Amino acid sequence: MKVSIVTPSYNQAEFLERTIRSVVDQDYPDKEYIIIDGGSSDQSVSIIRKYEDRITSWVSEKDEGQSHAINKGFSKTTGDIICWLNSDDVFVPGVLSRVVEMFQKNPSVDCIYGATYTIDQHDQIRFARHELPFDFNIMLFTMNYIPQSSTFWRRSVYEKVGPLRQDLHYTMDHEYWLRFYKHGITFMYVDDFFSYYRWHGESKGTINSGKIALEKSWLRRDYADLTPFRHTYRWLYPVLNIWYRFKRQAIKIFTYGRFEIIPQSWVRAYLKNVKGHFKNAG
Repeated sequence: MKVSIVTPSYNQAEFLERTIRSVVDQDYPDKEYIIIDGGSSDQSVSIIRKYEDRITSWVSEKDEGQSHAINKGFSKTTGDIICWLNSDDVFVPGVLSRVVEMFQKNPSVDCIYGATYTIDQHDQIRFARHELPFDFNIMLFTMNYIPQSSTFWRRSVYEKVGPLRQDLHYTMDHEYWLRFYKHGITFMYVDDFFSYYRWHGESKGTINSGKIALEKSWLRRDYADLTPFRHTYRWLYPVLNIWYRFKRQAIKIFTYGRFEIIPQSWVRAYLKNVKGHFKNAG
């Protein structure tokens, strides 16, 4: 089984080489690696050229944003399994071999995702995220708990559900998993670490948390019809959010004996951006 990996990038020279090395150094031989750079003005292109003989395809040109870049990469893939790895995230060594073996042993499974380590800009592990099997209501009414950097799916899934929504700039992966569910895609969670997700001062999730909250409200609007709360979710949302957050943490406590605590400095930064967004909007 061939694995296709797509990396979108724009001015991420600080972390890009670490990302590339984590892909090209994988011990699984049957892979293709596609990098879509958005016309970076830093040293990104020089870094890509350094590994050109180990990269299947790459381009550096202006695009219409991250979702557009990823879709450009997807359109070039030929593998049986597809994923994308952002240019500041990192694969765990040997993950491709393990994922292929899991797909081979579970032919009825369409999408596999695993746990992830959250790291800072210095590659220090800040916490480990063990997750839970797919739960649509938790996903829709609380958060996208599926680690995008630890998620892989069959080509048949891509052919069925299509590309990412390019009108979404922050929650495109969240919407993609919801759309998978809508199309009857079968998920499997593996409690094994597949990747390192980087959270730093320039992360989109750090500096654009207010815009993320807005896009998540669009997802609730678009997918509430798949829940029992299709007519009441707007006024029930505060209660649903609390209830399903509690459910998620309860599952984690009973399954793993603990839940992860996010560093308070990160929580404060996130809330500051959310409040600032809605203050400006008002």
